[in-house]
Amino acid sequence: MPRRVITTAPARHPWLRVGLVTLFMLVLAMLGASPAHAHAELVGTDPSDGAVRQTAPEVVILTFNEPVSPVEGALTLFEPGGRSARVTAVSRDRQVRIIMPTSMGEGTYQLVWRVASDDGHPINGVLTFHIGQPGTTNPAAATVRDNTAVGTIVTALTGLQYLGMLLGAGMATFTVLVQQGTALGDRFDRQVRRIATWAWVVAVLATALLVPFQTVRVLGLGPGTVLRPSQWWPDVLEAQLFALAFMVVGAVGAVLLRRLRIGALVAVAAALVAPVLIGHTRTVPPIPVMALVDWVHLATAAVWLGGLVCLVVAARARPDDESGGTLATMVARFSGVALVSVGVLAAAGVLMAWLVTRDLWSLPSTNYGRTLLVKVALVAVAVALAIWNRFGLLPWLRRQPGDRAPARRLRRVLIAEAGVLVLVVAVTGSLTQLTPHPSVAGPSGGTAAEVRVTSQGLSVEGTITPLLAGANTFEMTLAYHGAPVAGGQVEVTASLPEKQLGPLPAAVRPVESTPGRYRVELTLPTAGVWQVHVGARVSQFEQPVAVVKVPVR
Repeated sequence: MPRRVITTAPARHPWLRVGLVTLFMLVLAMLGASPAHAHAELVGTDPSDGAVRQTAPEVVILTFNEPVSPVEGALTLFEPGGRSARVTAVSRDRQVRIIMPTSMGEGTYQLVWRVASDDGHPINGVLTFHIGQPGTTNPAAATVRDNTAVGTIVTALTGLQYLGMLLGAGMATFTVLVQQGTALGDRFDRQVRRIATWAWVVAVLATALLVPFQTVRVLGLGPGTVLRPSQWWPDVLEAQLFALAFMVVGAVGAVLLRRLRIGALVAVAAALVAPVLIGHTRTVPPIPVMALVDWVHLATAAVWLGGLVCLVVAARARPDDESGGTLATMVARFSGVALVSVGVLAAAGVLMAWLVTRDLWSLPSTNYGRTLLVKVALVAVAVALAIWNRFGLLPWLRRQPGDRAPARRLRRVLIAEAGVLVLVVAVTGSLTQLTPHPSVAGPSGGTAAEVRVTSQGLSVEGTITPLLAGANTFEMTLAYHGAPVAGGQVEVTASLPEKQLGPLPAAVRPVESTPGRYRVELTLPTAGVWQVHVGARVSQFEQPVAVVKVPVR
């Protein structure tokens, strides 16, 4: 009696494992699916934005959260009446000191500034201050914009750089760690070699083009300036040239040394250093730890993407392998490597996200965070497809070696998984150009928050403006069990627990015309959800305290 072959889907039992592993990997991906990046941020100015001074300042000081450099020719002071004048500046560590003209009359002044952080990204804004009586502002100074075309080109080139580098590095690693000892044939070897070589060519060309375009973006110039090297070459960062050198050496070494296992891996490691040299991790302490974690993150992502592409090539290069036996062997080998890679990838992402943001809950409030969540969703899809391959299709294929249906489905799912990862790389290209925190662009970007809190019988009502990093004003009314708090000792401090800042004391002045009314000058030097503690001595033994949460951009 002939034996019947039952071609059914995998048993239900593996689905429990698939679901649990999918949930676990999704949580890891949400915490760290992408390299975390940060830009420099303005944390304070002297004079403060909107300040009224009786005498003209000799210098204007901009303080940032990391070292920056002023962009030559990009600092403009708009004087009363609309006249403009170029001003010069010097930088020292985290401060930029801008030299003011010697003769400044009364009125409103607007300083348009532009600086570059150590990672090569531009930051700009407008600072408004008044001398004597405030006057009218200049609408031309109120808007500072980057060149959209240059930003788009830089994003596209960054995506191509990542795609080519990860693909070339991952395919080289696959041939060393997975392919060794298998007989996939000359056709597979030729196709892998051709794809990897073109991937390296794309990575090198993209890295080379990023040198002028990133520099032009920092200077705030248009894309046509790239054709005039005399205007941008003096401002090229050394890190960009070192990154190009590492990419060229790594790419050439990976192609020429592909038959030497150790040599190929060393070349791949060198190429993966390039993005680290010009990435945001150069500015996030501890810098050595961040750089190492960033490199590990890139290496594990390369193993995943390059390995998937090699499996797709193997599936298409062996049309005689209809039953999928050879492909099943390769998928089984790669699964072990990929499992370790994805685990390390997630762990590295978690560590980087913690070092940079210290607050993952604020991600939906920024363009960076929303883009990151899109990438997280794509990574979750790729992880789910990978788990389905490993725990669903692969066991099915092994149980039914004569059935072509699971082999065909396995090939299609591999292609889909690789396609999703290409989309992940594209989103990564845009992520590298965004900041985790909203930029500070002057008073026009500020808002007001209504406050109404009651604690321990103490009620606090008022308004806080402008909710931007730097100087903020808190107009508040205090009452204790309904009676105005007047004449008592009022203390206000601010803390940012997520960054271990504070308590920072604030200046409190009573408004004499209104009992229980106070004006508080708060200095909140960086973005985050601050906790403002308001305490009032209402008797010899009672000092109630109310806590107001203030989101600062």
